[in-house]
Amino acid sequence: MSQSLLRVSADVATEFDAYARTAYVEERIALMVQRIGYVAACIDLFHWRHVIDQALREVEAERSASR
Repeated sequence: MSQSLLRVSADVATEFDAYARTAYVEERIALMVQRIGYVAACIDLFHWRHVIDQALREVEAERSASR
């Protein structure tokens, strides 16, 4: 009886450890995805800022040329 109880206890502990590791990994993956999303958003904003700056330079150049 005590052997089977120890076995069940060990199985539960192993299962809990596996669950804890899985939860930790899921949390880390979620954090990485958030960071990747943030970096992607920054890159996108930088790209659009570059596009807008280029458009403003072209408008200024046209304005200067027409004077």
